[in-house]
Amino acid sequence: MIETTNPEIDVTELMKRVRAEASKIVDRSRGTAAGPALPAIPALPPAPAIWIPRAGNPKKERLDELLRSAREKIEVSSIIPKFLRGLFRKQGGYNRSVLDSLSVLAKSNFELNKKVQEISTCLEQLNGWLLALAQHREAEANWMTAASSRIAGMAANEVEPAHEVGDKESRRALDSFYLLFENRFRGSFTEIKKRLGFYLPFLTSANAGTPGRPVLDLGCGRGEWLELLKENKLEAHGVDMNSAMIAQCQEHALEVIQADAIEYMRSLPANSHGGVTGFHIIEHLPFETLMELFGETHRILVPGGVAIFESPNCKNLVVGATNFNIDPTHRRPVFPETAELMLQSHGFEGLQIEYLAPDEVPFDDSTRELAILKKKLYGPQDFGIIAYKPKRG
Repeated sequence: MIETTNPEIDVTELMKRVRAEASKIVDRSRGTAAGPALPAIPALPPAPAIWIPRAGNPKKERLDELLRSAREKIEVSSIIPKFLRGLFRKQGGYNRSVLDSLSVLAKSNFELNKKVQEISTCLEQLNGWLLALAQHREAEANWMTAASSRIAGMAANEVEPAHEVGDKESRRALDSFYLLFENRFRGSFTEIKKRLGFYLPFLTSANAGTPGRPVLDLGCGRGEWLELLKENKLEAHGVDMNSAMIAQCQEHALEVIQADAIEYMRSLPANSHGGVTGFHIIEHLPFETLMELFGETHRILVPGGVAIFESPNCKNLVVGATNFNIDPTHRRPVFPETAELMLQSHGFEGLQIEYLAPDEVPFDDSTRELAILKKKLYGPQDFGIIAYKPKRG
């Protein structure tokens, strides 16, 4: 452990050197085994100038002199008869001395109050800086933890057992297959990008994608949404575990990282993003994992930030009973109102469900029975749920 009170060690300079060396290691690793991004460390403002006002002059000697003069002017010798003593008292001089004493006291009191205010301002500035210092030290500790984990993982992967090499080759093959699957069943890149344009106004209303309020896309896939955001000059980055998807996003010059979505979110500071999106990802997750994902989403959103998730609409019987099973990685459909309740339980508000992509109806639905059949079999194939982190608190 480094003793931070040692005057021979410049901790700030030491941390700069550590971060610089670790960044070199991280940069070298991005082509092979990229992991979660290291958390950001806010800049520490310079310490305020600390000074103590000079001691005030209470003018004690002057005050004592005035009081002594006042007593002399009102005191009369005991040899003077009482009924004559009033003639010998100098009341006017006494009053002047008392008034001068009060004037000296008032000036001293004014100077004292002024110095108290100066000290209070100084302490307030110092307290603010100490709070910033504590936050900076906490961010540095989080960074060191993440960097240590990253470096340890890289060291463990330097010499890989044969079965792990085989597992990685198998993983890459599955990643390539899933990209082929998306290209065949998801729809064309251009078509999906056009559909996702529906959600742009929700980002705009939440001021998401602006400087300091970037959008994080979970399971970014081929990058249709990220490219749309880039075209609209919105700040965004994505995360996905699929190496083939990541490669395609990089071909489009999109900002992406290959990592587990929840692990990556854990590495991010709270209140750091204006929007979190996930299109056709929640149906891939078990219940406990999905609840954690919603919790992390709420944590990293800034107050007033927006969360958008889209998933197959199982209220459409064809989707729920047949089309949902096309994807071998689907676990189970997420019922729209259930997703709404899960998000509400994590503190989201202003939720709304949007039903999208209705199928073409091959018959006339003029009767009540046919209208019901249309809704059940040819209703919207997807639903989107939009939720907001409260602005207050």
